[in-house]
Amino acid sequence: MNGAVEAADIIVIGEVVAPAAGEGARVRPEAFLKGPARAQDLVLLPPQETPNCPPAELATGSRVLLLLLATDKGIAWPAPSQVFLLEDGMARHMAPADEDPLEDRSEDQLVSLIRGQTEQYAVPAESRSEGAGIDWWSTIVPVGVASLGLLAVGFYLMRIWHRIDPS
Repeated sequence: MNGAVEAADIIVIGEVVAPAAGEGARVRPEAFLKGPARAQDLVLLPPQETPNCPPAELATGSRVLLLLLATDKGIAWPAPSQVFLLEDGMARHMAPADEDPLEDRSEDQLVSLIRGQTEQYAVPAESRSEGAGIDWWSTIVPVGVASLGLLAVGFYLMRIWHRIDPS
């Protein structure tokens, strides 16, 4: 599992939604465990059928944890070993039984295991108001007032000093 987490560019928990024409699949992200968090759907490239590694099956409406690779063309379709199906609080690895050394575990255990390696858990903002910002009334205004107060005290002390030593 450690090698798969390190090799992945993006690790996301999300729901598979219906793709648009010509797209492989869309994943609506709930949380990112690795990679940049963004609120837009992740668009996967259409699957590439290879004899050694068939593409994973992603059913529309299913909730999944994906270990994805980014290419210069986009986000590659995952192999079965890069997909965990999340149902009823359990995480079922989609790799074939003969190559799957991981037993099924709870979703919390899997997320904790991955989060322990990536040290990331980011939930994308739903709207601009939820995004990163600064609260003017509790941050900027008090700091501005304090700065002006220090400047006023400095000018007052400088005026007193020039009375003592006018040079």
